[in-house]
Amino acid sequence: MHKPLLLVLSLSACLLATACSGTPTGEAPAAPKPPAAATPLNAKALEASAVFTQSDAEHLLNRVLTPGRLSSEPVVGLKLCVYEKEDAFCQVTLTQKNAMTAENLAAGQSPKAIFETLKQNYPKAKQLENVGDDNFLAPPGLHILKGDYYITLSFGGENNKLGAEKWQSAGQTAVANLLKNLP
Repeated sequence: MHKPLLLVLSLSACLLATACSGTPTGEAPAAPKPPAAATPLNAKALEASAVFTQSDAEHLLNRVLTPGRLSSEPVVGLKLCVYEKEDAFCQVTLTQKNAMTAENLAAGQSPKAIFETLKQNYPKAKQLENVGDDNFLAPPGLHILKGDYYITLSFGGENNKLGAEKWQSAGQTAVANLLKNLP
C-alpha cells in the first residue's frame, strides 16, 4: 500500500517549500553553498514507532498489522512509521528539533512553526480536548503539538472511520508514549 508514503512525500514537499526562502528582489544571488548535510543534530531522536506502537495501532483498528516500516526526512526533522495490512493502515509521523538539520533550525524552522503553518490552512478544523498542547483534525488525520514535538496520526482503509472518542484516545496515547520515551 503506497498511499501513506505518497501522503508523507507530499507533506514533506510542502514542508520543504515553506522551509526554503528565495533571494529578496533586487539582490544578486549569493554564491552557491555546498548542500547541507542531512544529518540530524542529535542521534537520540525518537522514532515515530515509539510514539504510537504497533500494539496501539492494532488495538485501535482491531486488526493485526505488519511491523512498522520506518523512514525519515532529516531536513524537516520528520520520522515516519507505517503499520499496514491489506485493508488498513496507520501512519505516524514525529517531527522534532533534534532530528532537524542545523541549517533549517538556524533559518527559524521548528516543529511548532511547521504545526502552526499547517494549522493556519485549516481555520475551521475540529480540536479535541486534553490532547497535547494544541491539536487539530485535518488531512491526513490528527495533528498534535506537544512541547517541541509535532505528531500526526492517520488511519485508513475499509471501515476505519474513527469517531472523536477514538481520535482523542489515539492522541492521548501518542502524547503519553512521547512523554514516557523522552530522553
